[in-house]
Amino acid sequence: IYVGANVGPREPTLEDGFAEAAALLEGRRTILWLFVRGGGEGAEERAVAVVKRAGEIAARHRLRVALYPHAGFHVATVDDAVRVARKVGMQNVGTSFNLCHFLATDDAAKLDERLSALAPNLFLVSISGADVGGKRWGGLIRALDEGSFNNRDLLERLRRVRYEGPV
Repeated sequence: IYVGANVGPREPTLEDGFAEAAALLEGRRTILWLFVRGGGEGAEERAVAVVKRAGEIAARHRLRVALYPHAGFHVATVDDAVRVARKVGMQNVGTSFNLCHFLATDDAAKLDERLSALAPNLFLVSISGADVGGKRWGGLIRALDEGSFNNRDLLERLRRVRYEGPV
């Protein structure tokens, strides 16, 4: 389930209904795919606090939280997701890899390095057809059989870092 948190200048907030949805999903293999938007002074501390709150709610209901790196948000890159998840320090809080946002915010040549950083707590992977060097969504979110990015190679790289979760 794709849900959000906001870490703007006010108190950090989880999307309305987060706790209720977690309760309804108790014990299922659902992953709460959490984007974290906002910024400003102190945003990192607010991000850690709100992700920890999400992790605590999820843990009560035997669920996991995967941070979603989203271009332009506080957790925008793979490095951001790894950093925040480590600061939260909970087993049920991990990361996700989204190909289009990775290509929009990072260097495709660093894919192996980024996957290695994610691997210990990688809960979920999202892929699409995409163009290497694409910076607009039309070139980054395409049908799986479109674009210049080699998804077969990505799946092989995921196998090499021993990722066995959902794609």
